[in-house]
Amino acid sequence: MRILAIIIAISLIAFLTLSYYAGLFDKADVALHDAGPYNLIYREHKGPYREVRFTRQDVFRFLKEKRSMTPQKGFAIFYDNPRKKNPGELRSIGGYITDTQLTGVPAPYVTDVFPKTASIVGTFPLRSFMSPMTGPMKFYPEMLMRLARQKRETAGPIMEIYDVPAKKIIYIAPLK
Repeated sequence: MRILAIIIAISLIAFLTLSYYAGLFDKADVALHDAGPYNLIYREHKGPYREVRFTRQDVFRFLKEKRSMTPQKGFAIFYDNPRKKNPGELRSIGGYITDTQLTGVPAPYVTDVFPKTASIVGTFPLRSFMSPMTGPMKFYPEMLMRLARQKRETAGPIMEIYDVPAKKIIYIAPLK
């Protein structure tokens, strides 16, 4: 009986620790304000959104090997609603935010600027590899409630910024 109690206690502690690092006890802080501008370098991705991380990793390797840069803020922009489209047809881009706009970048890499944009912006702690999976479950419902209360609508795809030094994920939904 004592061994069972120890096993249950260890399992509960492990579950609570995992839940903490996944962000299950956190909430997304959501506010209306301007976001950007951001200098971007990215690649296009078509397929399940969970795989856009491989696209970001490719951009990271390119920047590190060809430009001697070690970027700290990754991003992804998701164009389609995953509830309305087949996972293999989902369109997104993934890459990094740089201090300056890069020039002379070869295909398939693209540079662009995300302009200063009126947005609904959410932040969520980046504690582990599970945070990018938990964050949307916390941000999107809060964003939808805030938009409904203020009778506002989004004007385009959602951007996620993975700010490693600040240990947070920033969600940006441009407003109409």
